[in-house]
Amino acid sequence: VLSGDGWTTSTPVEKNISRYLKEGRNVIAAQVQQNAGAAYFDCGIYRTGEAITQLVLDENSTEVPEGICLSVKVNRTITRNTWTPLCLPFGMSETQVQEVFGEGTELMEPCAFEGGGGSWLVAFDNVTYIRPGRPCLIYVPASISSFDFAPSNGLNIKSTSSNPVKLSDASGNVLSFIGNYPKCSLPEGSFVVMGNRFYYCENSVTQRGMRAYLTAQSADGTEVTRLQMLFGNADGMEEALTEGGQTYYDLSGRPVTRPQSGVYIQRLPDGRTAKFLSGGSR
Repeated sequence: VLSGDGWTTSTPVEKNISRYLKEGRNVIAAQVQQNAGAAYFDCGIYRTGEAITQLVLDENSTEVPEGICLSVKVNRTITRNTWTPLCLPFGMSETQVQEVFGEGTELMEPCAFEGGGGSWLVAFDNVTYIRPGRPCLIYVPASISSFDFAPSNGLNIKSTSSNPVKLSDASGNVLSFIGNYPKCSLPEGSFVVMGNRFYYCENSVTQRGMRAYLTAQSADGTEVTRLQMLFGNADGMEEALTEGGQTYYDLSGRPVTRPQSGVYIQRLPDGRTAKFLSGGSR
């Protein structure tokens, strides 16, 4: 059912065991090996609610159901060949991502930005798995309108999202990538992602669920009205990436012969994506 090693520092290690239980008497067998130092151990079963066979999450709903379930059905449209914001109330491993969305699925998160003035540059880097409540951009090999997910240990769905990607620079500028589970109204001045571009929201707009948006807070109070993506042939990098002659670029799109310590962009052989380098290593 569950195994592990190392200190848990009094934090319980938990697993949903609903699928293993049967009516009547159930027995837990536990083995512990202690190699050094003092320790204590305890285990047991507790109930947090009735286990639901399947929960349905819908991008057009204004509320997200929560509870313990054995599987989840997610009604969420994701179009192929475009980077799409995604935020889920549960996590998925690298293997699960590839199995559910298809081999070749890619994920990205913001890794750095260049602030100052009303126009900022935002760099994205690859990640391999999805964390609960943490938004990302997803690129799928085939369009989908819904997907089913049933991990072996079940799911504990919570309706609150509290794991945004938050970046800051030395000047005090702050960039936030914030996920939303239900359909909701986004604040004025935020940015939505559509068709590999950021779009500035002059007024409050409604966004469907299980997506994400960005906010840019300038340290000097300047209103930020433009964000540019720095991956693939995205806005702001098209010319730099098609000029050729150099492999690396800085965050402003200027060719760099020898990357030093910092964040850089590398054009890939297929011309679609760019990798971001720090300290000269991938």
